[in-house]
Amino acid sequence: MLTLTRQPYKEKVDFERIAKSVKRFEKDGQIDEDSLVDDLPLLLKSSLTSRCQLWEDDRADLHGFGLMAVHRIDEYLQGSLYFYDLSGDRSLQLSAKILTWAETQLQDLARSWNLDATLKVKTRDDSAIRIAVLERQGFSHQGSFLTMAHPHPEAIAPVRLPEGFRVRPFDSRQEAREWVQLFADSFQDHSERYEVSVDRLRHWHGDRHYRPELDLIVEAPNGELAAFCQGHLHRDNAPAIAPKTGWIRWLGTGRPFRKMGLGRALLSTTIARLHRTGAATVKLGVDACSLTGATRLYEALGFRRVETWMTYTKSV
Repeated sequence: MLTLTRQPYKEKVDFERIAKSVKRFEKDGQIDEDSLVDDLPLLLKSSLTSRCQLWEDDRADLHGFGLMAVHRIDEYLQGSLYFYDLSGDRSLQLSAKILTWAETQLQDLARSWNLDATLKVKTRDDSAIRIAVLERQGFSHQGSFLTMAHPHPEAIAPVRLPEGFRVRPFDSRQEAREWVQLFADSFQDHSERYEVSVDRLRHWHGDRHYRPELDLIVEAPNGELAAFCQGHLHRDNAPAIAPKTGWIRWLGTGRPFRKMGLGRALLSTTIARLHRTGAATVKLGVDACSLTGATRLYEALGFRRVETWMTYTKSV
């Protein structure tokens, strides 16, 4: 009988093993609707705290892992768990162990801070085995997100802004606090609360894949930040001769500036820049039940749905 032992996660040694394992199972190494396995180090470092664990056999072969990024949202903790069971065991015992480990870790943190806590996991809608183990462990389906793709970014025509508005690069040194406030206002009615601080924003900008030329804002005639959009293209995403995939990581419009076409204009500009940087395809993630009509905007620009990701949560 195979015996597995828990081992601590050492980023410099273990991350490459994890990335290779995920890429065997997931196209492009995608781990949710708009994140790649290569983003995991940044996701962990920019969280309030994180917990990581590996499961190995006696030859030190990797059979599974759990990486959990923990954030405080208002008066509760949210743990976002990224886990994979690589054992091939259809009894799902290792999957259950990883989920139980994450629940225990989050419970201990919540108890120490005297807060409620929720554990969140995302999975593709066609991952029947993964969904089965989540439901067996008491997780409930809370919503769905879409990955959408545009296969011809070069075909998107530029969109004119209203008079007096202009697109320009975001000045992170001078405008970080204003950007954070705009982000909070833009995503106030989002189905999944996602809070960003100035420190967290600086973590993102310290990532080696960050490209300032793809981080854009719309400035209103009075100088106020009205909308923002950030494009993303991994510097080592693929060999030089291979087609690359660009991502729209964030797109938001301040509530006073909605219904003016700012998001559409800014998105078309960012896509054009991604294409010039080498992106042959552009992808993004969106709430399947977006209250702002984001899905309709993307479809009108030529994006098509390629995957559905389901969010499962459990109070611990």
